[in-house]
Amino acid sequence: MERQGEGFIVFLCKGLHSLQGYAILPNMKQAIENETSKDRFKRLATQRTNSVLQRLKVLGNCSNRSVYEYDEEEISKIFSEIERRVREMKAKFHYPKRKAFKL
Repeated sequence: MERQGEGFIVFLCKGLHSLQGYAILPNMKQAIENETSKDRFKRLATQRTNSVLQRLKVLGNCSNRSVYEYDEEEISKIFSEIERRVREMKAKFHYPKRKAFKL
C-alpha cells in the first residue's frame, strides 16, 4: 500500500482495467489519473514482465519426466513459438508501426 494525502491507494496487480467490480479507495482514481506515462509504463511493464516470468516458471514444471511424457520435437515447437513471439514483441519496442500511406 502507498499512502497519499488522507486516503490509501492500492495499485492492483492487473492495472486500472482490473478495477472493475472493486470499490475504488479514496484518492485511488485521482492518483492513477495523475500518473505520468513513464510511471504508468514502469508499473505496468513490471507487473506484466513478472507475470510472464511466473508463467514461464509454471511451464518449466512440465519438464518433470516422471510426471509428463514428451519428445524433443514438441519441446522444439514450444520454444520456437515462444522465441518467435519474444522477437515480435521486442521489435515493437525498437521499430514502431509504419504509418499508413497518405497523399
